[in-house]
Amino acid sequence: MAEMNKSNALKLFHDLYENDKSKTIWISSPFGYRTNPFTKQKEFHNGVDYSAQGKSVPCYAIEDGTVLNCGTDVSGAKFVYVYFPRLGMVGLYYHLASINVKKNQKVNANTKIGMLGKTGNATGIHLHFSWFKYADYPKSMNSRTYYDYNTYQFPSDKIGTPVKRDENVDQIEVIATVLNGRKTPSLKGERLGYVNVGIYNIIGKAEADNYTWYEIEKDLWIAYNKDWETLLPKKENEVEKLKKELEAEKKKNEALNKQVLTLQDTMNQINKLSKI
Repeated sequence: MAEMNKSNALKLFHDLYENDKSKTIWISSPFGYRTNPFTKQKEFHNGVDYSAQGKSVPCYAIEDGTVLNCGTDVSGAKFVYVYFPRLGMVGLYYHLASINVKKNQKVNANTKIGMLGKTGNATGIHLHFSWFKYADYPKSMNSRTYYDYNTYQFPSDKIGTPVKRDENVDQIEVIATVLNGRKTPSLKGERLGYVNVGIYNIIGKAEADNYTWYEIEKDLWIAYNKDWETLLPKKENEVEKLKKELEAEKKKNEALNKQVLTLQDTMNQINKLSKI
């Protein structure tokens, strides 16, 4: 099994389903030479095959782009070509079960391209993803120069401005190098990019999709997981700490006074009865 670049895979799937082993994303066939499962001959595999344990899950546009073409080819495979101008690259989504976009449609990182499938010549449900330069798009499939998407180095798309540790406010430290920042506290919220590692002030909190979400900048939310972040609660100052201790002592004394009064009432009752 090829080692998967999770950062690149997350751009395609938004979720690798690592907490759900029934559909965890993995590379079922890497880029490069392999034995063709149909011809049994050694052939060049011009893309990366991603599988979700045989499940049909959604795949997305990597970033802002345009659908160059989509449809069904002569083998019966459903496909979508998307041009990403910032990168100068084209992504081919192949073997899809269904297509959710149209030719010439503008897309972004939240646009669902389609669902993983096994249309055309495929042994199982997966996404075949080919990656090549836009200049090669007019060429025939076998004339293009392909690149390994799994090892492709993306230009930085990191977001968020870390701050210094401040014990007077509640903070959170991002430790994961691949952590999605979203515009709203939801897994369906618009993905804004990967959050820079570092410390952030907590300015909001919400519960959604089985996660606790923290707002670390205006309209920038992250889902909490102990493997992704470390919570840094503010340190109580000495005055507040002393007030709490005095309040606790006061309540303790009040409880003792009530016990004393109850005991005195009991003794008075006993004295009255003894005189009868």
